[in-house]
Amino acid sequence: MTEEVLQNTSTPLLVVPAQAVQSSRRTLRVLVPLDGSPAGEAALDFLSGRSSARPMEVLLLRIVAVGPWFVGWDAAVVVPPMDESDLEAEAKTARTYLAQHAAGVAAEGLGVQRHVIEAAEPIARSILDTAQREEVDAIALGTHGKGGVARVVLGSVSEDVLEHSPVPVLLVHSQAVSSSGSRALITDGDRAWPNP
Repeated sequence: MTEEVLQNTSTPLLVVPAQAVQSSRRTLRVLVPLDGSPAGEAALDFLSGRSSARPMEVLLLRIVAVGPWFVGWDAAVVVPPMDESDLEAEAKTARTYLAQHAAGVAAEGLGVQRHVIEAAEPIARSILDTAQREEVDAIALGTHGKGGVARVVLGSVSEDVLEHSPVPVLLVHSQAVSSSGSRALITDGDRAWPNP
């Protein structure tokens, strides 16, 4: 149901798993995986433009594929591995990319950390492993919100993270950032309410 809602709206969705436990920490830690695309950056843009009642720390993540790159959780789509020099160049580019975005986040007054991870496992699994290791309170993902074949390729990472995440997941459609005044829509299972 959540995927259907996302495909038919540009309103950001905050999906809270039934087993999620609210953090008692003073600072809210949010993992923001970035893939270098404007759609992928939508969640970061959305967070940077919002104030929060709690201090927020943003953990920027860029994953560099070491072996075959598995787009989906079950490796339905595989991209061949890079050679050593290409991998080194990609990691350097990823570090520069995150440093630029970290500077922008810090300028907004938010705490920021950045991680470049080289991984051979599926992207969604790497995101969830990082979320667990870093003990984040939420994951914020930019999404294309596509249907059909584009959904299978582009949407599989966000859907897989959403399906397996033990913490709330904020899904921000790439069109949501350009809509001023948009409010997050909170869903749990079959119910959805606007976030006041």
